[in-house]
Amino acid sequence: MYFELNELFCMGRYTIYIWVAFGVTFLSMFVLLIFSVRQGRNLLIEIQAKVERKVHIEKLENTL
Repeated sequence: MYFELNELFCMGRYTIYIWVAFGVTFLSMFVLLIFSVRQGRNLLIEIQAKVERKVHIEKLENTL
């Protein structure tokens, strides 16, 4: 299957609509990826803090 690069950009009167749709789609996917990664990192930090807090409480209870 052979096609020219020119065919990719020549979409008639729908060119602007199609490329804007691609842009919005990829931008929203990128933003979703960034937010998901940040939320995952924050969740891991929160879990680590809870574990450290629990270990600290257990140490204090053992000394009593």
